Amino acid sequence: MDKPSKPEMSCSADTPNPQRPLAAPLADEALLVSTLASRFLTGYLRKAYQNFDGDLIMGLVFGEVCLRNIDRVMRPLAAQQDKAPEQWQAFLEKLSREKITPCNALSISEATGIPRETVRRKVKKLEQMGWLIREDLDKLVVTHKPIELLHDFSLEVVQDLLESSREVQGVLDTIGRRR
Repeated sequence: MDKPSKPEMSCSADTPNPQRPLAAPLADEALLVSTLASRFLTGYLRKAYQNFDGDLIMGLVFGEVCLRNIDRVMRPLAAQQDKAPEQWQAFLEKLSREKITPCNALSISEATGIPRETVRRKVKKLEQMGWLIREDLDKLVVTHKPIELLHDFSLEVVQDLLESSREVQGVLDTIGRRR
């Protein structure tokens, strides 16, 4: 019995596939906003892939540890909508004074959905790299090494995010003017 043939797939913008119109049900504005967001996200993932030697899961585990380490200090600041420069300065001073909150592999596994054994292996690799240390037996804390190594990466990501935000805001402003 013959298998049904698959429809042709084309990735080229110059040769649309007539069997499958490009995002026909989507409005042009939604497609544009989605494309801008995808461009940012893909660029970010590409850079993360490079910075974590192709191991995005390790990057996710590392990022989750970082967030959990400073969550207690960030929580009050995050609750405030418009943050004045003085509030950011106070936050930075508090961050340097206060002890960060350690976390463990189980909490990282539960937060990310990554199996605990996988998290354990990634944590071990991050420890070998000098990016994480253990307090007591299971409390994970980020060291200063990755903060220094990833400084340029972080700045690039923030710049890309701001540029993408401006582009999306421009599209949204244009949509608002047309309605």
